[in-house]
Amino acid sequence: TPIRAFFGKLWLPGTAEEAACEVFKRDPQVNEARKWLPPSMQKIRDRVSLNGAQKAELRRMGMDTTLVQSSMWRCIFNGFRHLGCCTAKHVFSSADC
Repeated sequence: TPIRAFFGKLWLPGTAEEAACEVFKRDPQVNEARKWLPPSMQKIRDRVSLNGAQKAELRRMGMDTTLVQSSMWRCIFNGFRHLGCCTAKHVFSSADC
């Protein structure tokens, strides 16, 4: 089993962590669970953000662009639930967009 691979060896600092990461990445259950994770909030922010013209128009309409944008990101993140994605946040929270 992968766990036994760590016994009986002397590990240098950092080497044990790297070996544990490799075992973790090869674990079939981990890879199955990974398929159902939504993209990170940072990835969503990187790909979906308001441009300058959109922000200016929202401000002209009296809207807070920070609130609009964060609400937009939260809705996109929560929308992945409908595709079958799940995180601990989704399991323990009933808040929808």
